[in-house]
Amino acid sequence: MQLRQEEPKYDDIMRLVEEKIPNMPYSEVSKLQQAYSTGNTEPLRALFHQIQKDYYSNAIKKVDNKRNTPVPKVVPSGNTPVEKQTQNRKIDFRKFG
Repeated sequence: MQLRQEEPKYDDIMRLVEEKIPNMPYSEVSKLQQAYSTGNTEPLRALFHQIQKDYYSNAIKKVDNKRNTPVPKVVPSGNTPVEKQTQNRKIDFRKFG
């Protein structure tokens, strides 16, 4: 695909795609898998462009929030709660091409 050449933040957006796919409903993921296996790139491109829009809208919000964000408090080591990691499904789709 030409997305890598067109998008300067391609790797960052693909990381978001990889994070989103395991949390999508199975029916949507199976449609993406079917589209990939038949060579239909439109659903994959649509997902990429949706996440691309989210990425840039969040980037703008982060810049605005940095101006109004107070300095965070430092937490002493050993006092942070341990979070249980969720199991992620590995979906490669050969990096969309």
